[in-house]
Amino acid sequence: MDGYGVIVEEIHSCGRAATAAGEDTRQVDLPGAAAGVEPALPGSASAVAARGLSSMWDSRLRFLGDDVVRLGTDLGAAADRYTRDDAAARAGLGAVDPRYRRFA
Repeated sequence: MDGYGVIVEEIHSCGRAATAAGEDTRQVDLPGAAAGVEPALPGSASAVAARGLSSMWDSRLRFLGDDVVRLGTDLGAAADRYTRDDAAARAGLGAVDPRYRRFA
């Protein structure tokens, strides 16, 4: 076969898996892991660092989850585009005079 081929359902499957992983990532409670440090060590440098770490982890996980969900959505859209474009190409090729077709 010349060129390349795609397996549209595999792209859809990867997209669904990425979306699920992104949604799961948003649910991870790393900030909760750092939350216990401040009450355990009040006034310490570790308590201040844990508060900053908790805040950073919260935003990073949310952004990471959003990015992975966006990747999954984009993969699904790409698979849909492949399907539409392939159908349009088949329809266009079907209208070509058979004498001018190189490949059957």
